[in-house]
Amino acid sequence: MGDLVIVNGCDVFTDSLVIADGTGNAHRSVLKLINKHSEYFNEFGELTYHLKRSDNSRKSQTSACNLNEAQATFLMTLFGNSPIVVKFNNSNYSPIRQGHWKERYVE
Repeated sequence: MGDLVIVNGCDVFTDSLVIADGTGNAHRSVLKLINKHSEYFNEFGELTYHLKRSDNSRKSQTSACNLNEAQATFLMTLFGNSPIVVKFNNSNYSPIRQGHWKERYVE
């Protein structure tokens, strides 16, 4: 699993690939959920996307959605409480447990 928090200047975020991996959901399903509820995600900030190279291919790229702390936390509330989601929510990788990203990662 990649790092939960990504710092780019003053922007602190995670992405849909990390959340999909941590919750055991297909990335495609996570993106569908984000797109289905995009109006709510946009209330916490504009949704942005980036291309990320697949781990298993040099040529293949995947579009991943950047999520700020509030968006990532909102996304976690949309998942059912399957055992793997509960475990992820209670792990050190969880957006819920990480909390206050800017205060922790931006100087």
